[in-house]
Amino acid sequence: MNRFGEGNRVVRVTKGTLGGNFGPDNGRELIVGLETGDVISLRPKGTRQKLTVTAEDVYRYAMLRQARLLSLENARRVKSLKAARREAASIKRQERKLFK
Repeated sequence: MNRFGEGNRVVRVTKGTLGGNFGPDNGRELIVGLETGDVISLRPKGTRQKLTVTAEDVYRYAMLRQARLLSLENARRVKSLKAARREAASIKRQERKLFK
């Protein structure tokens, strides 16, 4: 049993507000709650709509996001290398054509 008693929720309000991508919830703070059973609840302040996710789901999302970011960075690096290689080949072709 924790010092707050079994089953108590921990609720906090975020410092920032939601951006313009959230439609009618634009500019609202989020109320985040940690509930028993490793459940995280989210809702925009001043509304009744509530989303719940497990801590495992949040961890899975974070891991997938990190993997996608690394993959995207690698793709950008490969793309820049490919562009440099194409540019060098183009210059080489133009020089051959010019000095023929």
